[in-house]
Amino acid sequence: MSLDLWEYVRPDHVYYMQERRKALSEGVSMLPSTLRVFRYENRSEDVWYNDVTGPDLLIGGKDMLNLNLRLLSSHLQELKLTGVILDRESLCPLDEDGKPALPLIEWPHLKVLVYHEMPNFLPSGKWLSDPTDQELEDNEVPDWDNTSQQDWETFRILDETKYHRSVLNTGLAHRCFTSLALAAQRMPQLESVRFFFMVFPTLTLALFTEEATGKRWIDWRASRPFLEYKPDQRVADAWGFNLDDLQDLGRNGGYLFRVAVEQWPPLSR
Repeated sequence: MSLDLWEYVRPDHVYYMQERRKALSEGVSMLPSTLRVFRYENRSEDVWYNDVTGPDLLIGGKDMLNLNLRLLSSHLQELKLTGVILDRESLCPLDEDGKPALPLIEWPHLKVLVYHEMPNFLPSGKWLSDPTDQELEDNEVPDWDNTSQQDWETFRILDETKYHRSVLNTGLAHRCFTSLALAAQRMPQLESVRFFFMVFPTLTLALFTEEATGKRWIDWRASRPFLEYKPDQRVADAWGFNLDDLQDLGRNGGYLFRVAVEQWPPLSR
């Protein structure tokens, strides 16, 4: 099953975004358990200005879309979501101590998992990264009330320029990849993952399987010069590898760390 919602929404239309998200959540909850493939492509719901907070898409403080997608995924062979604003711990939410906050479930059929181009904030509006001082200065919101006619074109260009937040919230990234590992421990058939933690700049996790040997590898890729990410001990323990085995393959203007997962499903160390 494939759905494509290709329409543009400004961040000031937050109430419409909330209602659309609610409708998607309700639709997901009604999908049959016999469904094996679910692909959904959302039109980008993003923020134009650097100091504008991300839109709060939670109605009543609850994220039913996240919960309903989690339940649906337990029946699927393939889940591909593009442009959907989701919690980065969606499959295995963690508590403050980094332990599963909800009862663990199983994904016995899942082979392909793609969370593609999710915006750089959570459904609550919390940012995944922060701007540098220079970025704050370069992307300052115009004072529209004191703008002359001559400045209009300059501000229009700024208005349509992508915001920049290049200081990674490393703690959230570690939690995200730990959560994903805990979920993967219950995915015996998982072969491929492409998981965007953030974009502009980009930080992704990719899991791929060698066709000849069946061996699985994980890549963490981050764009340079904006940020560098390297898994910490918690992430390594959750995926069941030794940090000393992490290969630094960064080249051509980016950071890339790769490691083999020797046992599948992975076991926490």
